[in-house]
Amino acid sequence: MAIYGLWAAFAKCPAQGVIMAIWLILSALGLANHAPLWNHLLTAWLFPLAILAGIATSDIVHRFGILGREGSDWSQAKPLLVGLCAMLVYLSTLPAMIELDSRLLVAPTSEEDLEAVQFLKVVTAPSDFIVTDEQLIPFWADRDVPPPLTDTSFKRIISGRLTTDQVIAMTQEYRPNAIVFWSSGRFANYLPGYLEWVRDNYQLARRYDSGAQIYLSVESSANSGFPLALESAK
Repeated sequence: MAIYGLWAAFAKCPAQGVIMAIWLILSALGLANHAPLWNHLLTAWLFPLAILAGIATSDIVHRFGILGREGSDWSQAKPLLVGLCAMLVYLSTLPAMIELDSRLLVAPTSEEDLEAVQFLKVVTAPSDFIVTDEQLIPFWADRDVPPPLTDTSFKRIISGRLTTDQVIAMTQEYRPNAIVFWSSGRFANYLPGYLEWVRDNYQLARRYDSGAQIYLSVESSANSGFPLALESAK
């Protein structure tokens, strides 16, 4: 659809086509600068691709209108056929995309995920913040993450854009009642100073076989009613 839309943009208004082509190229160059290139980074392409798909749809509808008014006009029918084929290809992939999107919102299935989410729901209030290196855990628990820490990616940490001092400062500012070390040791391995600070200021509440850990503020620990787990939570 986007390829057809780019062709239609050049055919109708070359300047518009040039703008869209430059947008695609700049997006590609920006993505090429990322290493590793995670799948979610490709969303940067969604904006120009969506616009081009809209241009394609508009062009197809326009050509249908011309055929309806003027009858058989092969100058319109050939591009229309190409556009319809592009639309069919897109529609054929739509069920798979819907299924993938639904899986992203589905509740966790592993025992550790389920236990951690249930634990956080019990020991924190809906208004509490949770600091974590895996934002899906508080999302599943229906809890908020401090806005500056919604992105705790490896790229941000390795590039020096998220440092131990910054995370400590934001933790002190937002005063989360729970801190979750979860995603492949992202915090624990790359910000070890933050882990040491958390150990000095929070209390270990859960430790899992995978190495994931949940720390609670002293107040939350006292009021949780859960035994603090110094052994792996099952």
